[in-house]
This record gives sequence, structure tokens and C-alpha cells, in this order.
Amino acid sequence: MALGLFIPPMTGAVSNLSVSGTIELTGAISPPTLSDIVNDYNPDGLDGATLLDLTTSDNIEITGIKAPSISKLLFIFNSGPDDIKLKNESLLSLESARMHIGGDKTIQNNESMLLYYPIAKGYWVALGQYI
Repeated sequence: MALGLFIPPMTGAVSNLSVSGTIELTGAISPPTLSDIVNDYNPDGLDGATLLDLTTSDNIEITGIKAPSISKLLFIFNSGPDDIKLKNESLLSLESARMHIGGDKTIQNNESMLLYYPIAKGYWVALGQYI
């Protein structure tokens, strides 16, 4: 099965991206299984991670992810059997941990979402969703 990346139109975004050579993303972590609503998500190792490999024991919601100290890309991969819902602009998390992603996004089993935290904005944005 082929994976595709959907990148929605964004206002104020850079229109061209040029990459030559190899891009290496390091720092995959697999935190303990999630089973409930998670506010200001901050698993051990998040600061050095570019990939969160998440397992669920029930449908869960993440209302926010701890703000990094620098601009950061973060892949969220759902390796669990149940859905992960990322909540858009939820008041249950600190303002700096909120996701401004154009509506709630559901990540199903074996799907992922790419988030970006631009320090100048002070919140997470969605760059694309693998399906």
C-alpha cells in the first residue's frame, strides 16, 4: 500500500521548498499506552523527539502538546488499534500547547500527522496527514 501526504493550503506559508541531499529525522519515542483525554501532552523524551509512535487502548483525545523551546517538526504515528483525535484550539491545554489545525483531526491505526511548531506563532500547526 502506498502512502500519500496531503498538505492543505496555508495562508502566509512559504510557497517554495527546495531540499537537496538527505533529510534525517531522529528521535523516535514510544510513550506508554494512552487511554483517556490528554491535556498538555508531555511524554518523557518529547524534547528530543521528531516521531511519537503512540499506542492506544481506547479512542483518545490530545488537546495540546507541550511547546518546544525551538521551532520543531513532529510526526505523530498511531500504532494502536483505536483512533487518536487531535483537538483544534482546545481550552483544556495551555495556549502555547494548543494545536491550530483547522478543525479536529482523527489519526486512525497506521496513519500519521505531521505537525510544526513555529516559535514566532507559539502554537502547533498541521503540515500534512499521511493516509
